[in-house]
Amino acid sequence: MVARHDWASSSLGPVEDWPVGLQMAASLCLSTRFPMLVVWGDDLVEIYNDGYRQMLGAKHPQALGSPSREVWSEIWDEIGPMFEDVRRTGEPTWSEYAPFEINRDGFPENCWFTFSYSPIPDGDGRIGGVLNTVYETTGQVLGERRLRCLADLAASLLRDASIDEVCIAAVQALGRWTGDLPWAEVEVNVGEDLVLQASTRTRAEPRLAGGPLIELPLSSDARGVLRIALDPGLHYDTAYAEFTRLCASAISAALDVAMRRLEEVGALRQITDTLQQAMLRPAMLLP
Repeated sequence: MVARHDWASSSLGPVEDWPVGLQMAASLCLSTRFPMLVVWGDDLVEIYNDGYRQMLGAKHPQALGSPSREVWSEIWDEIGPMFEDVRRTGEPTWSEYAPFEINRDGFPENCWFTFSYSPIPDGDGRIGGVLNTVYETTGQVLGERRLRCLADLAASLLRDASIDEVCIAAVQALGRWTGDLPWAEVEVNVGEDLVLQASTRTRAEPRLAGGPLIELPLSSDARGVLRIALDPGLHYDTAYAEFTRLCASAISAALDVAMRRLEEVGALRQITDTLQQAMLRPAMLLP
């Protein structure tokens, strides 16, 4: 696509007229599988490789040969000054796990990147462009955050508790991780009806506040539902689905323990009542 692109109609002009610095940078970019972007000239026209293309989503292929200001308009206030500082000072930048809200698949998406901007000389002693080497760390950031959430949830449930207490502790723990779970609530079956036990939603908050809603079954013994609002800025992919399933699984296990404890207490109370009744019976009636 780079070879076929009509560069003559862009501010870069025909490929054969490109400065040596641009030719070398573009060659380096296209010869590696690591995500790289070359921007050149006052318009910061974009040339990128297959690795970088994956980060563009639906912005590709229109991004090729377009000014960066147009490609990344939604975050230009953040990255535009960084590009200009590199061109002005000749000093590279380094950003680690930097958060951005980008629109590459039809909705504002929460993403994280580790990247560097490096100056590209034009061959005449000036800075002609910027080389962006970048690695998307969204999966890593979300994975680590969700592991901490699950650990927090498990720690909150590691104690003797009633069914009500389990529900409250679970929802309180999940409420500390609104980045993935804008709100959560638990309902437990009472008779033939599901009864709300705990929720992080306020009464004034609409049920679908946050994002799409999912419901996950809870506990074969206590029977209930974990209802969760998803973050609208994240893809509900396999990893997200597995995370919510593990949340439900942890709560289910705690509810089962609470239910068995309730049943054991009931059985113990029955045994105690029987023994007390036997002690009160006249001796001649005892076998």
